Formats: sequence, C-alpha cells, structure tokens
Amino acid sequence: MAHKDNETKRLILTRAMALIKEKGFDHVTLNDICAASEVSKHTFYYYFQSKEDLLRDFFELPKEVTASRLTSILSAEHHIDKYWNLTEPIVEFFEKMGPEIARRIVIANINRDLGTFDTSRRHEALHKAEETLLKMAYESGEIRNSTSVSELRKVVFLQAMGLVAKWCMSNGSFDLKASTRSAMEIALDVEPSLRKGAPLPF
Repeated sequence: MAHKDNETKRLILTRAMALIKEKGFDHVTLNDICAASEVSKHTFYYYFQSKEDLLRDFFELPKEVTASRLTSILSAEHHIDKYWNLTEPIVEFFEKMGPEIARRIVIANINRDLGTFDTSRRHEALHKAEETLLKMAYESGEIRNSTSVSELRKVVFLQAMGLVAKWCMSNGSFDLKASTRSAMEIALDVEPSLRKGAPLPF
C-alpha cells in the first residue's frame, strides 16, 4: 500500500510541475492538477495541503538513485567526479524545470520554511553516500579542504541553493550547472588538475 501511495504522490507532483512549467504557477488551478493527474480533489488533499504545498516535495523528484545513475556514479575515475555525479541531477532538475519554479520554491521557503534548504531533516542515505565520497576524495588528495565531511556536505548544498536563488533572480541568465560545479570545487579546494567548472558569472 505504501508503494502505491508513493506512486500516486509522485504522479501528482510530476504532472503538477509539468503544468506549472508550461503555464506558470499562478495560472495552474487545483482542478488542472487533478485533471492532469486523473485523481479527485480528495486524493490530492490526502497528499498535499494546497497547491503551494507541492513545492515542499518538488525537491524529492531528482533524489532517487536509479540503476543507470548508480552506474554513472561508480564509473567515474575520480572520487570527486563520483560525488559530482551524485549531486549533478539535482542541479539539472532545477535547470529543466526553469527559473519560474525555482523562484517559487525560494519564495515559498522565505514565507514558510518548507524544509527545502534544510540539510538535516531527510535523505540520510544520500547524505551518507555524499560524505563517504568526500572522505575518499580527501584521503586520495583530490580535495584539500580538511573540514569535516559532514560540514563540507552542508556547505556545498547551501552554496548550490544560493546559486539557484541567484539563477532564478537573473531569470536563468547563466549556466547553473557549470557555476555550481565551480563553486563546489572552490569550497572543497579541489586539486587544480581535476577542476572542470566554468568561472563564476558574477
């Protein structure tokens, strides 16, 4: 039953985000979302309190580690690239959904903390994998920042979210993925020969 619940919730969220990307947040109604998801309002309210509540779980969509993504992560030669392969899909997802949705998420979290930018509440398995890769990268000399891996993970995440906010304020005027990679490399003090990010755009 839990699996079915997760599928239904994910379906509503995916269809809603596609509509919002196409029409804009203010132009999508609850009726539109229910029709696109083929669910009743009762079912919608079982999973979400409101249309705005969808933004709370938006960030969940790109966090599943699929078999193909796991293969990509593990096939990278360097630990720092494995770490990047684990986090890159989240940045790509923001780019795919566009600055309008990113802007709404930032505003929603300012108005009422939805937990989008909280690095401690959920995703313990993902955090553990990130910290393991950061530890291996440090021990192999690929990164030179000796701060604890737990703190490094938080800093990199919050730095990335800051770039998302800057990106949506500029209406997507710069390459979010390249800038996020560059900021990550600076924060971690990645060994220069392994750096792949573009110069920061500001």
